[in-house]
Amino acid sequence: MFLSGWGLYFSYRNNSVFEFYKRRIIRIFPLYIIVCFIYIIAIDGNVKDYLSCVSTLGFWTRGVWYDWYIPAIILFYVLYPLICKLIDKLGAFFVVILTLFVVGIIGYLQILTDCQFGDIRMFALSRFPIFVLGAYWGYLSFQNKERKPLSIFLGISGIIGLLFYFWFLVNTHFSLFSGVRQFLHILYVPGMCFLLSEMLEFSYKHIKLINRFFSFSGVMSLELYLIHVKFFGIMPFFDPNYRIVYGLSIVFVTFLLAYFVNILLRKFN
Repeated sequence: MFLSGWGLYFSYRNNSVFEFYKRRIIRIFPLYIIVCFIYIIAIDGNVKDYLSCVSTLGFWTRGVWYDWYIPAIILFYVLYPLICKLIDKLGAFFVVILTLFVVGIIGYLQILTDCQFGDIRMFALSRFPIFVLGAYWGYLSFQNKERKPLSIFLGISGIIGLLFYFWFLVNTHFSLFSGVRQFLHILYVPGMCFLLSEMLEFSYKHIKLINRFFSFSGVMSLELYLIHVKFFGIMPFFDPNYRIVYGLSIVFVTFLLAYFVNILLRKFN
C-alpha cells in the first residue's frame, strides 16, 4: 500500500485523470475477471456470486468476495485525485489528521466491544493511512523535497518499529480482523521499504541475477498475488511431514500460472 501510493503519484502527475484511471482499469480488471471466474467455478457459485466478486461489492456488503486487496485499492484509486489535492494543499498535516481519524475509529470500536471487534473490512480502513503516507512521499519525491537523512532515519525507525510489532503480536490478542494489527504496519513498513530499496540498489550494481529475478517477479506481481491468495484454500489436504515440499510446489505452480496469465493478458493489451 505504501509503495502503491508512492508510485501512483508520479502516474497521476504525468497523465490526465482519464489516462490515470484507464491505466488502472486495464491493469486490474482483465486479470480480476479471469481469476474471479475460476474461483466461482471452484466454489460452485452462480452468476450473482460472480458479479458480487468481480464488482468488488461483495467485500463491502458481506456478500461473496475474492480478496480484500482489490476492493480496497479500487476505492483508494477512486479517491486518489482528492488525496493528491489535499496533500498538495495541506502536506503532512493531512496525513497526520487522517491517521488520527482512523486510529480514533479503530480505538472506539475496540473500546465499545471490549477489544473483541473484528470485521474483514477493517483490512481496508486500517491500511488507508499508510497508502496516503505513500502518496505524500510520492509528493516529496516529485517535488525533489525528499532528503537522504530522512530516509536513513525512516530506515532505522523501520527496524525499531518491526521489533515493536513482533512484541505486540506476542503480548496482545487482538483479532486478525480488528484493524489494530494491520494499522501497526505503518510503524515499520515505510522504513523497511527504504532499507530494502538500498539492498536492491546494491544488488542491481553487483548481483545481476537477483535484479533480473525481482524485475521478472515485479512485472507480474498482481498475477502472483491473485493466483496465490486462494490457491492454498482450494488445494487438497497434504501430509504435514511434507510441508516444505508442498509449500515450494505451490510457489512453483503459482509462478508458472502467473507467467502464462501475464503473457496472455499482454497479447490482448
